[in-house]
Amino acid sequence: ATPVMALSMDEYLVPAVVTVAAVVVAYRMLSERSSPRELARLLRGSQSPLQTCNLSTMLATKHAGKFDARMIQREPPGLVLNPSDVGECCSRVESIVGTSSPSIHDSLDRCLNQIADLSKLKAHVEELRSTPYDSANPTHEAGLEKLWTLLQPGRERDGGRVSKDWADVGFQGLDPASDFRGMGFFALLTLLHLAEHHGDFCRKHIEIYMKPGNELRYYPFAITSINVTGWVIEQLRNGVFDECLLERNCHVDALHTIHYALFRHFSATWDRVNPKSVMEFSTIQRLSLQEAKAMGPRKLLKAYSL
Repeated sequence: ATPVMALSMDEYLVPAVVTVAAVVVAYRMLSERSSPRELARLLRGSQSPLQTCNLSTMLATKHAGKFDARMIQREPPGLVLNPSDVGECCSRVESIVGTSSPSIHDSLDRCLNQIADLSKLKAHVEELRSTPYDSANPTHEAGLEKLWTLLQPGRERDGGRVSKDWADVGFQGLDPASDFRGMGFFALLTLLHLAEHHGDFCRKHIEIYMKPGNELRYYPFAITSINVTGWVIEQLRNGVFDECLLERNCHVDALHTIHYALFRHFSATWDRVNPKSVMEFSTIQRLSLQEAKAMGPRKLLKAYSL
């Protein structure tokens, strides 16, 4: 009988490693050939915010090496562009696609300009958020006084600027400046937009949920708005609102509208759960945000006719 020769571990592993490496190389070669065609198909597709979002993701994940590092956001993947970057980026993408047909050029130019608009909005909001409320800044102080007037028309605060009366509109301290915390000046701007454009909702909230003696339904208006602003910032960074913002021309008012819808949903969740006290605020906050995430921004806005 012919003796069976035992193979060493190396003799088993080397062919396997070579095979895996060959598969990886073949996959990369196939991806490199198919990716430009995929990109061209995307640019020839129907014009929509989704097309712009998909282009941004595709370029950041499959063609990041073609762009400057400052133009690439890793998580979530996407392009971050200045308006001055659009022309150069357009040329680079056309070189990847291998064509510069008028239809592809026009589609690409439109998408990249939308990405630049979205990048500009996000940078603007981050700048506002990172600007601390400053009681020595006349603009900040004027905004705070305007908020009081909108929420409590015709009423003067007892004690002036620093007053226990701020609690009547849902601030925690005698000086609201301490409540804006990490949301900065942007938190005041969202409150102002809420009070200016949805005054009836705000005043009704204060009347119903913050009425003295109504502790079973109580939760603070201003602090809730600031928390909702934090949700908006978080989801904005995660790209959740990108498509919705593109549909609304990347205007900051679109974020204020989303803020209002989230506040409305929190209020609806509060009524539905009917908590025993404000101590359940964090639990209902988590539940409300989970439901809003599951709905998505478009359904959320539609649910409140926005």
